[in-house]
Amino acid sequence: AMLVSTCWSLVLGMHANVEEVIFGFISSGRDIPLEGITKMIGLCISSIPLRVKIDRSDTILEMLKRVQKDAFAAIRYSTVGLAEIKSTQTQFSAREMFHTLVNVRGFEESFKQHSELPFMMTERNVLEDIDCPLIIDVDVLSQEIKVSCVYNGSMLDELDATVLLKHLSNAIEYVLNNAGKMVREIDYMDFEERRRLQSGVRTP
Repeated sequence: AMLVSTCWSLVLGMHANVEEVIFGFISSGRDIPLEGITKMIGLCISSIPLRVKIDRSDTILEMLKRVQKDAFAAIRYSTVGLAEIKSTQTQFSAREMFHTLVNVRGFEESFKQHSELPFMMTERNVLEDIDCPLIIDVDVLSQEIKVSCVYNGSMLDELDATVLLKHLSNAIEYVLNNAGKMVREIDYMDFEERRRLQSGVRTP
């Protein structure tokens, strides 16, 4: 999950041209220090905000480790509840704390079983009306990472959602194969998108 969170923070930072981003991520709710929590029957998931600072002079591996540390610290508050977390942040309204949400399903288990890289990236778009402008869903099946998005059509158009999804896919693939390189070296665009931009056609 840290891989996806790191890549999504970089994509957001690149598009917004900022050094710090906040987005929501879904926690399993089974990471708290409670005996038997992993075997407990019932729904434990929760959405919590994750703040990520981006230093483009870091190596990709350094950033992955930092995001992992920050995410583990945030997970400690997964039982507090998003409404209560929002109530403590007077500088944000309930809808302003984050506008995108990341949901990774089955990532850790699949990564442990299939650690040979690279993974194959596939994409699909799901169009549906939701309150959050954009939800990123990532599923890992065998050695395939499937990246999809659900977006609110009144807040985000299909082209923008597709570009964000494409850039996330490209970032994940790059990071998996180039952990020793610098964050600023990540290439978010593929050849086709670059060709379209050069020809003056709006991507993708």
